[in-house]
Amino acid sequence: MNLALQYGAKQIWIVNVGDLKPMEFPIEFFLSLARDPNRWPKENLAEFTRLWAEREFGPAHAAEVAELVSTTLKYNGRRKPELLDRRPSA
Repeated sequence: MNLALQYGAKQIWIVNVGDLKPMEFPIEFFLSLARDPNRWPKENLAEFTRLWAEREFGPAHAAEVAELVSTTLKYNGRRKPELLDRRPSA
């Protein structure tokens, strides 16, 4: 999305989310970024996650939850079917 902004895509963004249920956090980020791209530059992504965790789980556990969400999303992103290479063993 940041790259789309750099190329001047500012009028409409379309996202294909498939099943909405496991995508609440990424969709919320997408909509927040679309609403105000300058508010969420790549340097502030951790803040978005922490604020979301604080709202959903309270301030006492916000940092820990934010770290768990970020780590889970990072590892899940590496396991996309289109990124897996099933090579026969030699």
